[in-house]
Amino acid sequence: MFIDNGRVAKSLIVLFALGISVMVILLMMLFFYACGVFNPSDEEVSTSTENYIEIQLGKKYLLKSWEYEYITPNDVEISYIGVNEKNGKRIEVMEKRIPFSEVKEVISKDKTKRRLESKIEAKE
Repeated sequence: MFIDNGRVAKSLIVLFALGISVMVILLMMLFFYACGVFNPSDEEVSTSTENYIEIQLGKKYLLKSWEYEYITPNDVEISYIGVNEKNGKRIEVMEKRIPFSEVKEVISKDKTKRRLESKIEAKE
């Protein structure tokens, strides 16, 4: 019924060290996130945003002008003008805020769609 103080002390030291190491790792991740280490590059955001807009416009509209602002690591604000070359009709989207994950998802789905369509065309 005696408590071994040596074992209790060692267990507490191990738990304390484990807690400190977890806190250090979490603080490092927070620091890297705040500094933008895990954020996509400006070139990736620009290219992905332009591809997203062209997908949204479809084949009937031609992208005439666009711009984006990278608001947060998770959000992009886009503005663009697309014009239908045949009838001159315009689509204007101004300051639409979208999650960057949605941009990546739409591009991924479009690539899958094109790949599947090319398989269908190859069979015909």
